[in-house]
Amino acid sequence: NQLAELAPGVFNGMSSLRKLHLNGNNLSNLQLGVFDGLTELIGLYLQQNRLTTLPLGLFDDLSGLTTLQIEGNSLKELRPGVFEGLGFLSSLVISGNELTALSPGLFDSAGVFQLGFSLHIADNQLKTLPAGLIDVSSPLDLLNASGNQLRTLPPDLISRHSVRWLYLHGNRLTGPLPGLFEGQAELRQLSLFDNPGAPFPLALELVAPPAADSHGDRSSAVAVKVASGVPFDVRADLSASGGILSSDSILIKAGQSRAGPVLVTPQGDGPVAVNLDVVSGIPEEWQCIPLDTPLTQRCYRGVRTVAGPPLVLHGFLNQTLPPNGAVRFDLPSAFPNFPAGTTFTVELDDPAVAEAAITGGLLTVASTDAGATTVTVTATGPNGQSATHAFVVTVERAANSYWDGWRSVLLQSPSSSEEDGGS
Repeated sequence: NQLAELAPGVFNGMSSLRKLHLNGNNLSNLQLGVFDGLTELIGLYLQQNRLTTLPLGLFDDLSGLTTLQIEGNSLKELRPGVFEGLGFLSSLVISGNELTALSPGLFDSAGVFQLGFSLHIADNQLKTLPAGLIDVSSPLDLLNASGNQLRTLPPDLISRHSVRWLYLHGNRLTGPLPGLFEGQAELRQLSLFDNPGAPFPLALELVAPPAADSHGDRSSAVAVKVASGVPFDVRADLSASGGILSSDSILIKAGQSRAGPVLVTPQGDGPVAVNLDVVSGIPEEWQCIPLDTPLTQRCYRGVRTVAGPPLVLHGFLNQTLPPNGAVRFDLPSAFPNFPAGTTFTVELDDPAVAEAAITGGLLTVASTDAGATTVTVTATGPNGQSATHAFVVTVERAANSYWDGWRSVLLQSPSSSEEDGGS
């Protein structure tokens, strides 16, 4: 058909109609009242028309609707409340339009999306997504926002839901993705490829607890944290020089961002360096390639696991780093006689060789160029007492891709130090 117009009341007397296919026509406008009386309708298909707007109240009589497809039109805006009353909607497809933004509250109408819900907003021109895109009371199963112009994601994009399918490929995302996978234990398919930041690092980092959590006899604990959380189980092997670990491996479960603690018992009076030796990646059977992978199959694309740098406890050690390498030092344990409230500063005698940053009691030194530099750390207590330690960092000339990306990740992204012993 090539319908260009539908008059209000055109479906009078068809109250038992269950599905209405109006796709592939020339409809550019839908008038109020055109769907009046279709109280039993469960599927409405309006794709591949020329619609530019949807008037408020258009779907007032369609309270039983479960599927609404409007993809492939010319919609430039969706007004808040346009989907109000669609309390049984389980699939909304508005992909392939000309939307540049989604208004806050667009999906917040009372009673909307009470069942598990699939939202398709792919192939529009969206540059951002509003915070709280889907109301907390609406269980979101699938979100397809691929093929847009998204540069960032709101921190609560899916945090209040248990999403099983998430498609964000073909955007302009560069990362990081803080908290994106936290709480997502049921995520079966993930697509983040074809973004500038892909494959996005699931960066495992060693963190130390607050000094108040020490276990006596210089024993302490370490945990492993991933700022983004992990969408699948990740196992890491641990080792220590100068100490003994209570466990040589750690498992971060899907949907979690932290695992541990592991007890660290020093051998002798010197520092202890804890290392992440091996980190598991995406299981081979889940590294899917086809875009039409069945929804029943697990599939993760566009992410990779990365092992972070060593964490040194109870002092300082001279370090040799590869290019793009890094090392971390837990400062409260390095200055055990200084109380809470101590401040720390760091200086390098050759800042061309390395960069250093202190975040909440955690010192990160990252290589910049080949050479050697002396790093001097000073602790100043709340009563003015001070102490200084110095060590040497040597940066090698040989490339080592194992550390690629960690310098920018560690020096630019916030650490978890507020809960991990910052002073």
